[in-house]
Parts: sequence; structure tokens; C-alpha cells
Amino acid sequence: MFKCTRDPDIETFLLKTAIPYEKAHKARTYLIIDSNSIDERDLKIIAYFSIALKCFKIGNGVSKSMKRKLNGIFQNDMIPCYLLGQIGKNDHYAESLKGKDIVDLAMNIIMDAHERVGGRFISVDCKDLDGLLRFYHENGFTALPDKDRLGFFQLIRFV
Repeated sequence: MFKCTRDPDIETFLLKTAIPYEKAHKARTYLIIDSNSIDERDLKIIAYFSIALKCFKIGNGVSKSMKRKLNGIFQNDMIPCYLLGQIGKNDHYAESLKGKDIVDLAMNIIMDAHERVGGRFISVDCKDLDGLLRFYHENGFTALPDKDRLGFFQLIRFV
């Protein structure tokens, strides 16, 4: 029997969001576990990320050329895409795993899905915080011009 050493922020996310979304088949949450903790029988979650499918609505401020890139040959304003949802890291492991490594792990899973079923791009909804926007830009995401009605930037990355 394993026990799980919990980080309060991670525990809150898992209980309130990840588990209900998993049960409803709306998203999959992936846990990155400290491999040494498996031997100790005390699982330690280093980080997590969630992936889902989303119907992406193209905002009014998006240029015609970007709309063509998002749509491909179609003229819809609603496009299916992958959503890179929550990304989180245990503060106790801040130095052992970089945010880029978490994004790379998520991208590997998305690329596998892309090879099997298609899809043109990945979407991220991001709060208007300089460090967060910079993080996603450094990881290949581009912000679209308008914030949504809730004040989030929509960022995309083509597959």
C-alpha cells in the first residue's frame, strides 16, 4: 500500500478539478511522480498537467491570415483543438523540474494524439501576468490579439 505525501495546492486541484473532469471524461490529468518515492512507498507528486479537447472560438480581433492558419480549408469560427489546461509544480521540487520539461511531456502526449486523430493546434487560456505570458511564449505559444470576456489571453501553438 502506498501513501501519498500531499502538497495542499496540488491536493486542492486534484480533488476539486482533476478528479471530477477525469470522471466526466472532459480531461486527462497526468501526474509526474518522484521515482525515488516509489521505492519509499510514499508517492511524491512533482508536477501535473491536464489535456482536453476544446471548441476554440476565433475572436473578432484575429486577422484573416491567422483565421486561415487556424481553420485550414474551412471557414468556421469554432474549431476543435487540444487544450493544455492546468500545469502545476510542487514547490519542494522547484529546482528539479523546469516548466519547459512539463510542457515537453504534455506535447509528447498531444503529438501522439495528433498522429492518431489529427488536429491543427493547441490552445492555452492564460491570465494576464507577465511571467506567465513570457513562459508560454518561450515554449512556442503565440497570444491572439484579444482577451476573452473573463480576462484571459488565448494562446495557441501549431502542432
